[in-house]
Amino acid sequence: MWIISSFAALTCFATFIVLLRYLTGQGIGGNVVISTALLFAAVPALGQFLMARATVVSLNMATLAIMAFMGLIFWAGNWLQSLAIANAPQAGLAVIIINCSTVAVMLAGVIMGDTLTARQVLGCVVCLAGLATIVL
Repeated sequence: MWIISSFAALTCFATFIVLLRYLTGQGIGGNVVISTALLFAAVPALGQFLMARATVVSLNMATLAIMAFMGLIFWAGNWLQSLAIANAPQAGLAVIIINCSTVAVMLAGVIMGDTLTARQVLGCVVCLAGLATIVL
């Protein structure tokens, strides 16, 4: 099931990036596009929060602080992504760099106790080598 969700997310993000590039190409500022998109995203997110809140017994202040920080970095990441895509000579170049966050997430997983196979490490190396080949 996670693979289906992954490809569905890939489709959503790719569509978002193409539309972002289209709108910024029409002269609409990246800040306006991302702010408006995130505003519309807040409506389903609020509904999701209310449904999740009904199933959670209690959230302590530390957990809420982490979630608030996550919201801020989510907003900042999307805003910075929109600026990069809007200003890159080719939108795909910005997306390639941003999507190398996969390597960072895998390495952070190791710090948190996950293990990586030799094949996964090789995949990270190939990912970074591909980034260097395309961008440099």
